Amino acid sequence: MTEKPTPKTYTLPMGQVGVRGRIISVRKFTGKDRTYHQFDLRLPAPDEFSHPQTIRIDHTSPVGRNGEEWEGIISVVGRTRQSEKVNNETGEVERVFSVFNGFQVVQ
Repeated sequence: MTEKPTPKTYTLPMGQVGVRGRIISVRKFTGKDRTYHQFDLRLPAPDEFSHPQTIRIDHTSPVGRNGEEWEGIISVVGRTRQSEKVNNETGEVERVFSVFNGFQVVQ
């Protein structure tokens, strides 16, 4: 019987978490003011009956290639966007708020 490796333990501030998984896709984006790399990380399933979780993480430099294992600390980031929409029934202009939550590499 093989023993599972002992995971690293971290003492982290609020909004940060340690993750470990396999990189399943890597992309590079170049914008007006910055270039960033985005990768999808598939985390191990908690048990044999559960589906593994997949998260998308941003970083300023590449962290690995498809199929490689990656472990690190990420932070939760979020922002809101506001737009206006015309209500078709009343004709009134309504404010619409959308929220984006994502993850960024800390180390």
